[in-house]
Amino acid sequence: MPIAWIRITRFVGFTFALASAIYVRSLGFDWLKVAIVLLGTWLLLPFIISQACTVLVFRNASKKVPKVADYIERLEKNTPPILKEYAKLHAKFPGCVIDISRLPADKQRMVEVLKFAWLKAKDDKVRARLEKDWLFLSQFQNGVGDTPIQVLPKRSAKIPPRQLERWLKMISAESEFLARECAHFKQAHSPQSACPSGATSENISGFRTSLPTTPVRE
Repeated sequence: MPIAWIRITRFVGFTFALASAIYVRSLGFDWLKVAIVLLGTWLLLPFIISQACTVLVFRNASKKVPKVADYIERLEKNTPPILKEYAKLHAKFPGCVIDISRLPADKQRMVEVLKFAWLKAKDDKVRARLEKDWLFLSQFQNGVGDTPIQVLPKRSAKIPPRQLERWLKMISAESEFLARECAHFKQAHSPQSACPSGATSENISGFRTSLPTTPVRE
């Protein structure tokens, strides 16, 4: 329980205990009974409040965590259309920096979809393609605008060189990060652990996060 909550419960408990003691004293009870009411209420009430808050927090948390079976089912449903839309972008703008809003889902969800598809892949060619798609995520950046900008292998003559260099540095830095992320994932999940017929809780436990809910853009 956070320290701030503990302090609040203690303050509330003391305030309520003091009010109870004053009320008991006004009824004519002696000081011993007033002291018992004061101490008893002050000690017990914060404990009761803290336990009630803990129960509520865990209840809400348990409702928000999706079951593994539901997670797999939703990934199965979302992966094909998301990858199909993403493949179109890869084929159309292979050497461009693209506004991040063009992705069919946010980057973290795209990584989850690519991991799931990699585990389900039946051969190394498909996995290699998915690994390239993984690195291609580095070419999606904020602030590019509606029109993708050519940066590789030829650079767009319409964009100032300094701006192009900035895009290239951003792409390079993120590409290195994604390459390391992909390599670690491959090391943890060998082809033998891939799941052609459907992923299980064992081989998705290393990358389970929020589910793709962003709709595929037409």
